[in-house]
Amino acid sequence: MEDLELFKKIKRVEPDPYLFTRVKAKIRFAAEERISWGWSLAGSLAFGALVVFNVLTMQTQRAYPEATLLQQMNLDTSNQLYDE
Repeated sequence: MEDLELFKKIKRVEPDPYLFTRVKAKIRFAAEERISWGWSLAGSLAFGALVVFNVLTMQTQRAYPEATLLQQMNLDTSNQLYDE
């Protein structure tokens, strides 16, 4: 019960009169912020290079059948994890 009594001693704090104005200004400034053309171009080029790399990798993997690749890596082709 003593903990609940402590809450009754809490006093209301008066905010700075210009606090709401500052918050609105920060929100407005964040909304007006835009990404520069340089960063947009760099991101687009990086994404395009990633897509090209992915396509080339997928085409290279089609040249090797799965069984041959698994045999080369000495991997087991069964899905059984435990011997019974």
